[in-house]
Amino acid sequence: MYQHDLGGTTYREEPCYPFRHLASDMFSLGLLGRRLASRVPTLLRCSSVETLGQGQPFAYWLRTYNNGLVRGLFTPCSRHHQNNGEGGGGGSDSTDDNSAQTIGDVESRYSSDVFLMDVDSGGHVILVSGDGITSGITEIRFAADAVAYSFPDIWFRDHCRCPLCIDKWGHSRTKIEDLDPNIAAAWDRLSTLGPSISIVWEGGHVSKYPSRWLWANRFGEKASRDVVDPGNTVRWNSMRIKESLQRFDFDGLLNNDDLLFDWLMGLRVQGLAVIQDVPRTPNQLQVLGERVAKLRNYHFGDTFKGTLLGGDNDLSSHTDLPYLSSPPGISLTRLTGDHVQTGGAKLLLSDGFKAADILRDHSPQSFDILSGTDWEYLSIGAGNHGDYHHRARHPVIKCDSDRQITQIVVSDHHRGSKLSIKAEEVARAYESLKGYVSILSQPENVFEYSLEPGEVLSRDNCRVLHKWMPGGNAQGRYEGGYIDWDDITSRIRVLYKRFTSS
Repeated sequence: MYQHDLGGTTYREEPCYPFRHLASDMFSLGLLGRRLASRVPTLLRCSSVETLGQGQPFAYWLRTYNNGLVRGLFTPCSRHHQNNGEGGGGGSDSTDDNSAQTIGDVESRYSSDVFLMDVDSGGHVILVSGDGITSGITEIRFAADAVAYSFPDIWFRDHCRCPLCIDKWGHSRTKIEDLDPNIAAAWDRLSTLGPSISIVWEGGHVSKYPSRWLWANRFGEKASRDVVDPGNTVRWNSMRIKESLQRFDFDGLLNNDDLLFDWLMGLRVQGLAVIQDVPRTPNQLQVLGERVAKLRNYHFGDTFKGTLLGGDNDLSSHTDLPYLSSPPGISLTRLTGDHVQTGGAKLLLSDGFKAADILRDHSPQSFDILSGTDWEYLSIGAGNHGDYHHRARHPVIKCDSDRQITQIVVSDHHRGSKLSIKAEEVARAYESLKGYVSILSQPENVFEYSLEPGEVLSRDNCRVLHKWMPGGNAQGRYEGGYIDWDDITSRIRVLYKRFTSS
């Protein structure tokens, strides 16, 4: 049990065991499978969490249990080349063309945008009901849980992917200006055809939707989630990350897709991993970046160099490049020179999501202030492409529409002078920021890691704050680079689809 002071209020935090329902070797990586199994075991049809992927990487587990999880959902996406049809209703001449398509044709057109954790419908649509003429809502029940899910008719019409509504080359679709928000299905002509449903619209246009695609895109609290959804993250403190920190072999990442997936997915889940046996030759960060997509190029190029000066590294914990409108996702750091200090160069690391959770639990008003107030960050100087002047605004804690934490931005040395709040609110904003930083700096929330030559520390720059440990003897050079989250999540989805299709 830990005790903190926050804004003059003392509170206690019980030890957090985010892995308590998982086997001790979870991060080998049966992580996502076991987390999923703990929440929806009926989907996986497995008798216990502990038997899933024991001692195996996640990719191995995923293929082993593929039949119970996805049942071959992900088929190659193919669309037929055709001229665009009319968007709103379509003519009766479209009916024969669309109705002739097989379920395989239909599913292939809908497979490209489904990368979800619980995609097995457990069967097909078992009931379609509703009064589209008066309500514009279709209720569908699936064999998986027999819950009635509501689907708006306008949404159905927008997502028709028959050859008349989707163009192969431009992937164009029905134009929004051609859609009628009050459109209703002709219910006397709606039918279920095995693994799909067909809807006939006024004017005779027919749309078909695979039941597995409908299940994956259902509305409501039980909606499926993307495999890279922020809700899949696991928070940590110093003790937890010492037990679960993942380590990967450099050559293994370059040559093994299973390990590449585990590394990227591990970064998505807990935000920190170490890569070992990295050659101490130039351009190795570029090689690693190109294995995913590319390193991000900014005003210092695709990599930057820094110098450790012993005790002169006393910057506060921070995230990098907050003065950009879109800070980079993953930071890669390695040592490149000789280092006096035995044990490498020490870094202090904190989970910003974990600290934000604590703040929200014990000081909701402070959390709301930091998630609703934009702070200015700026940097002015000269880079590889000449002079630069970067300026951006971010909340310290960024949340999505579901109030899930998606990004942390903290940097004392880049914080500017402009605040987008009233003068009388400034003191409370500073008090909230100070309270949040005090949680980050509590010993139980700070992980000390000694970075050795031949290692790369990979860190989620939108979550994990870092600083070089002050007062040490380490001297020498280090190198850094970044990979954007968009490139990483893209690679995760590509690998995920490959694994589940094999």
